[in-house]
Amino acid sequence: MARYLEVFMPSLATELTQLDAGFSTRDVFECFRTPLAELRHVRKHGPTLFLSLLGYAYAEIQGHLRRYTMDQFGDVMALLLDTLHQANPQLSPIDMFWRLHFVLGATVFAQVSGPALREIAAADFGEAVAADQVIDRLIPFLAGGVDATVAE
Repeated sequence: MARYLEVFMPSLATELTQLDAGFSTRDVFECFRTPLAELRHVRKHGPTLFLSLLGYAYAEIQGHLRRYTMDQFGDVMALLLDTLHQANPQLSPIDMFWRLHFVLGATVFAQVSGPALREIAAADFGEAVAADQVIDRLIPFLAGGVDATVAE
């Protein structure tokens, strides 16, 4: 994870700091494209491996990964959270916590299950989707979930 995070986090910080004023949640999630793509420099299937490891780590409640991430990249995490709060000032910190963990879960599922999902789309709908195109469908979904009206 450290090898991936050392590439991913600085790239994410760069992308986030380049956002123009009045950005949306979708704009924030678009910032993840380049950092994820750069993980191919770590390993051939770097984005898939990274998200799989991330999903496994959270599923196993690996507190040491969270501590490592916050110790090494707390500034990037703070920037991400601040940026998302700017795009969603209506959300409380606890609402943002839950929504970001749902974002993580959907992202990990889409990435890990990508081959099966693409096969089903081809078989059932005649749609050929490349692995890199799954994110084109995922980003609007994630942004819509974060932006959704707060449940009462």
